Amino acid sequence: METARDIESLVDDVYRRSNVPGISVSVSVAGERFSATAGTSSVASGVPMSPQAGFQIGCVTKLLTSLAALDLVCEGRIGLDMPVAEYLPELGDSGALRDVRIRDLGSHTSGYRGLSPGTPQFGYFYSWAKFLEFLKTTRQMFVPGTTFNYEHTESVILGAIVHRVSGRSVEEIVREKIFAPLHLKVGASAGAGSGPETLVTDHSMDPVGGRYRTMKAVPFCGFWAASLSNWTAGTQDLLVLADLMAEGVSDSALPASAIRLARNQLVSLPMAAGGRRREQIPITFGFGCAEYADSLFGHNGSGRGQTCGVRFDADRKIAVVVALNAWLPYVRDHLLREIGALLGTPRARSAGVPQTVDVESGEFEGVYTGCVPGAQVTVSRSGPELNCDLCDASGAVQARMILIPDGRGGLAMKSDAQHLSVGFFREKAAGTPCLMLGLNAFRKEWQGVSNEQ
Repeated sequence: METARDIESLVDDVYRRSNVPGISVSVSVAGERFSATAGTSSVASGVPMSPQAGFQIGCVTKLLTSLAALDLVCEGRIGLDMPVAEYLPELGDSGALRDVRIRDLGSHTSGYRGLSPGTPQFGYFYSWAKFLEFLKTTRQMFVPGTTFNYEHTESVILGAIVHRVSGRSVEEIVREKIFAPLHLKVGASAGAGSGPETLVTDHSMDPVGGRYRTMKAVPFCGFWAASLSNWTAGTQDLLVLADLMAEGVSDSALPASAIRLARNQLVSLPMAAGGRRREQIPITFGFGCAEYADSLFGHNGSGRGQTCGVRFDADRKIAVVVALNAWLPYVRDHLLREIGALLGTPRARSAGVPQTVDVESGEFEGVYTGCVPGAQVTVSRSGPELNCDLCDASGAVQARMILIPDGRGGLAMKSDAQHLSVGFFREKAAGTPCLMLGLNAFRKEWQGVSNEQ
């Protein structure tokens, strides 16, 4: 197949130019599957990369949790417009979740200030009991159902609802209805496997030597299982999942209606500006499933030292999985875009145009706080440039982004945090200026009145 040879050449070229330790790519076109790899699964072992080598699926877990929930929706046991407290009465005491519906959890529009799993006290030593106490005091930053903000604990809550309604964990349901009938080899946890070739190793760049070095994978605690599982899978197995989402396979026990519900895009994200190495931001987001450029749908997953992306297009009957054993989202996204282009012209978009605003208005200057605890963004103008500084709780600048008119009616960005992007929009409820930093929403504070109050 000519396309297969083109993709193999692309993978080899990106491997040479990026210096990433290893790349694995698997592609399906109308049910015909092929793979391309380059490099090694570990710079320490030198074992060649293979399409069976297990990567941490990370946030792809959210798609699986959403499918388990939508299976119950199709059975009439969960209602998308029902409040979460209907299924978890203990959340009725939480003001932040009082008006949150099931569909808000899946589309990341719950609007409450959540937790960062990257913080050790939350990522590795947390529990449902501690989370319930946290929810009693956390703030509702946006009206539920109106504003996208990528919050990991939404899937934790959704997983708890699945368990409460069905009496079974997300893992049990997914293994029975997806993994087993599709014969997917998904590792039970990070570190699982029968040999050195079964798992890739995390890698980080040594700033002194300029070479990649191996990292120890530290799995998240069980609290995060429905959001950031410790499952591992090769790109060939993830491709079967992507093919399922494109309705290219029909052997799972999930109803097609559940798959279509996941693909139904619910909320648009603002137009974002970023540097050449920015992470690609979705155009719209549905129930555990996003729409990206060129009409490709799917989800990303990342560990500390690796990353993967799952994409599919039901109209073209194509599916693509890309995985790297280093955290280089712009390389992952470049491969996904280029492979998508090699697979044919996407369909024309008919809806979901990203929201844009006139950022030349002085209204957008000021201090923004949002759903990320301990962070704020200060926006100021210097001539035609907008300066956006991401600050921590002490006010120290952690990342600086400069937005510049690109001469075509849009904005270009210079930044020392190359993976980030910035998009401005207005809150639907009150028209308040807001911004999207990466996948997190921030709202402007008015006249010295903090959103913390």
